[in-house]
Amino acid sequence: MGMEACMRALVLSVALLVVFAGSARAEIRVIDPLTGAWSTVVADRGSDLVRWTDDGTGLLIRGDGGAIARVGLDGTRTAQPQIDGAVTVSVGPGGRTITVGTEEGRDGEYALRAPDGRIVSVQRGPAFSFTPWVSWSADGARVAAVVPDRTVVLDTATGAVLVSQDRKLWMSEQAFAADGSALVGNDGGRVLRIEISSGRTTVIGRARETQATPQTALSSTGRIAVTPLGAVKVLNGPTVGLTGDPGRPALWSPDGQLLSVGFLTADADGCNPYELNGLAAGTPGRPLRVLLTPAERELGTALWSPDGTRLAVEVGREWPPAKRGPRHRWPTRIRPTFGLPTAKANTAARRIVLRASRSLRRDATREAVMNRVRRDYTALEKRHHTAQRAAVRRAVAAELDRWLEAAGFEPTEGFIEMTC
Repeated sequence: MGMEACMRALVLSVALLVVFAGSARAEIRVIDPLTGAWSTVVADRGSDLVRWTDDGTGLLIRGDGGAIARVGLDGTRTAQPQIDGAVTVSVGPGGRTITVGTEEGRDGEYALRAPDGRIVSVQRGPAFSFTPWVSWSADGARVAAVVPDRTVVLDTATGAVLVSQDRKLWMSEQAFAADGSALVGNDGGRVLRIEISSGRTTVIGRARETQATPQTALSSTGRIAVTPLGAVKVLNGPTVGLTGDPGRPALWSPDGQLLSVGFLTADADGCNPYELNGLAAGTPGRPLRVLLTPAERELGTALWSPDGTRLAVEVGREWPPAKRGPRHRWPTRIRPTFGLPTAKANTAARRIVLRASRSLRRDATREAVMNRVRRDYTALEKRHHTAQRAAVRRAVAAELDRWLEAAGFEPTEGFIEMTC
């Protein structure tokens, strides 16, 4: 195999890895956003949600090997025609697709295909930019694709390039205006509107980057939601008081009235504000209904059905609670001192272990106990700075381990597990 062929094989392998990375260990649920009722449509935890079918009666999913299938809401599965030598990155209205793979040619190239698989246009980005970000207009007549430092809009019937800009536009699935006349995205903290007919670009808002690049979503009524790592904002509208996740941007219902928000929150220990993933939906400016309670699991971006009555979302497996082993005799006492300089400080440290011991005797989970220990020990360190000393932390951890092991749990990982 020549060098060019080897590189092409490497490109395709990495493309597969990138495209399928979000599908690990997830089931797919369909949720009623008004009541919160849900059902599991795909339970094999090896499938990736691609989109709703155009008629809203099923979902398109990608399996472990990359094959696209249609799944009805009753769980029945129908394989879709496959394109040899190509990986489907995105499926648009009417069955149009964006693909990468050996038929597209050299690395960095991607193809726009007609519903019958025929190549309509091949576009080239920088080397090794295998998986473009893609957004389709509502009628499927236009598609936007973004690779590093290049954003293009294509006519899906002819393949004509309608817009080409040397910029990396961060955009969500809802980048197009309802009539397909404009595109909205984020570039360097600026929310941009690009007119398709002229390419004229206007700054219509700001979206400050905090650890992650904010994402934007344009509703059918023209409202724009911005999802930073923080409160979700509607430009010239209310702020949604949930911690948004740019990796799962807030998206509008088809009528532009409701907003689905994948949000982040802290666990009971309060250490990491982005520990748990939840999903909510509702009208901006009003309290949102929580559809999936925050938990330590991965969630995908919730996609609205064409009629706006349901949401489909990938739901990862929740982290299982710690298993209990054989139980042992409970300790009879808790040491009175832990190397802190005052009796008050030592009493406060002893109280942490005492509270944990009582919870363990009441069959609390290890997670619940350690969440409370971390919260209490953080408060202790704020009141008594000497509690930050390694010797003090080790002493408290050693005492706590006696109770954990008696309850049948693994001991702490030194003092590291006790603190934020």
